[in-house]
Amino acid sequence: METAANRITVFTIRNYDDGDLPALLDFAARRLDGGGDAVAAAWRGIFGDTLRTPGREPQHDCILLLAESALLGFCLIFREPSIGRCVLNIDTDAPAGDGDGYRSLAAAGVQRAAAVDAAVVHVAIGPSYERAPALEAEGFAMARTYWGMTLTKQTLPDVALPDRYRIRPFRAHDIPALTAVHNAAFADSWCFAPDTEARIAHRSRMGNTSCDGIRLLFDGENMAGYCWTLLVSDGQRRHGAIGSMGLGPAYHGRGLGKAILLSGIDYLLSAGADYIRLEVDAANTPAIRLYRSTGFVKTGELRWYERRL
Repeated sequence: METAANRITVFTIRNYDDGDLPALLDFAARRLDGGGDAVAAAWRGIFGDTLRTPGREPQHDCILLLAESALLGFCLIFREPSIGRCVLNIDTDAPAGDGDGYRSLAAAGVQRAAAVDAAVVHVAIGPSYERAPALEAEGFAMARTYWGMTLTKQTLPDVALPDRYRIRPFRAHDIPALTAVHNAAFADSWCFAPDTEARIAHRSRMGNTSCDGIRLLFDGENMAGYCWTLLVSDGQRRHGAIGSMGLGPAYHGRGLGKAILLSGIDYLLSAGADYIRLEVDAANTPAIRLYRSTGFVKTGELRWYERRL
């Protein structure tokens, strides 16, 4: 006799099509664990914008996991052809080990990566790392650790900028310079793929971003660095994030990173953030030192898994 204990879930894997959008947005919203209609609508908008990122082909780069027609998860593929990499973003309701639903999505993502001639595939997982066995069964091995860091205090140190420097909010005409500074700042970072002006512009219009929340540092008329902040709500608390920050290589070692970071933090706190998070490469000692100096503390780890094709 079949019982709940020994029943094996049978999954279906297929590519996304436009008719799946309502179910996919509902799946993303219900992962919030409450928050009300306004919060759910905001998250649907953010997820929809992510799906429409320039360069993505949703019908090929979004893979769905279903059981008896119910949507249980997805795999979004972020293609980075300039460095021969694909990054998989996998989310599923299927329990770990229950019919290998997560593993099926990972396998489908690898297949898509191979189809576009990627050389390497990366997936990130957080605590409790229960998905690690499924990834290892698909040939992945841990490649990198990132720290999750959180700031909760409200009192920030004062940092004065030298006279010729100034900080102001982002405006649409800044996209070319911001893209150039961003790419230069991260050129030597682990597995960084140069970004495009189209993607930077798209992300600047997403619902978790505001022009005032992208802080730009100028040396005279030249953009020297930036701090890109994000702000969302779960219905109970407002969650701020440092999505990205960087300085042009010529501006390292001048104490400017702390000034632009504090400008971003100040914006998030003034906008009502209850806490602020960021992720940083555990091997990036100077960045960790900077974040700790402003009050961030380590609160978790994100583990990146890699499969070479």
